[in-house]
Amino acid sequence: MLSGKTADITRPVPHLEALLRFLNRPELQEQRFRPVLVSDCKMITAEAVYACHQKHLYYLGPLADSNVVREVLQSVSASELAAHPLNYRPKRVKKDDARFIAYQGVWRNIRFEQKVSTM
Repeated sequence: MLSGKTADITRPVPHLEALLRFLNRPELQEQRFRPVLVSDCKMITAEAVYACHQKHLYYLGPLADSNVVREVLQSVSASELAAHPLNYRPKRVKKDDARFIAYQGVWRNIRFEQKVSTM
């Protein structure tokens, strides 16, 4: 637990390390599961992504606005997006609601730059 004066963005890797310690408990090791970490954009940093890959963890969260993110978003044309409706409909939307516009999505890779320091 952090005090309200500590920004999450300064703590993503320590948060992951604490989660890994929790997951290493014997009763959880026997279950052999790996969670999907869901986070806000302040926890999806290059350092945290690198740590997740090292520990074979999956993560899901929005990326903070940046030039790289804007370039990726702008690389998807409206026609390409329209050609890829997602098979998802919120429960609150009835199946016969003609006003519903399907969510759309395409896969794009994004590269994280992680500076590695040597000691």
